[in-house]
Amino acid sequence: MRSAVRIRVEAFFALSLFAIHIIRFRLNQRLIAVHSVHLNKILGKQPYAHHLFYNIEALLKKLV
Repeated sequence: MRSAVRIRVEAFFALSLFAIHIIRFRLNQRLIAVHSVHLNKILGKQPYAHHLFYNIEALLKKLV
């Protein structure tokens, strides 16, 4: 049987890792939104008008 202290330490580390993943996910969402706005400006569209991957495809078509 594990001690109560060890269980608390393991729970703390598990929650810390979970919090780090949530923060990284939120930062990635923000970066995607920023890049989408920049791509829309390059393509001459309104910000947030189209999905990021659609913008990448349109940008590649412009370059080819």
